[in-house]
Amino acid sequence: MMRITTVQEIETISQEHLRDYLLSKTKAMFAEYGVDSMDCIGCYVILSEDEFTQFPMEATEFAEIMMTKDEAYLHGVKIVSDDFAEDYYLPIGVVQC
Repeated sequence: MMRITTVQEIETISQEHLRDYLLSKTKAMFAEYGVDSMDCIGCYVILSEDEFTQFPMEATEFAEIMMTKDEAYLHGVKIVSDDFAEDYYLPIGVVQC
């Protein structure tokens, strides 16, 4: 499990498309909320495939399948407080029909 709390930590994510997505999402939130750190908005939790039991399904506001260019994730957001949320990303396999 990786708990990402800074932009510098986002830059260490090995999955290129997820890293780019999270950098873009974080910069957009910084602009929207007028902040310059993740302390005020939340964190990202990147799970590995074998950590599926740590995805807090019952505590998430929603869960969705999120696709990047060549990766699929179960994505959910757990609201911790009025101004802090945990974004969970669990890599999953997708069956092509």
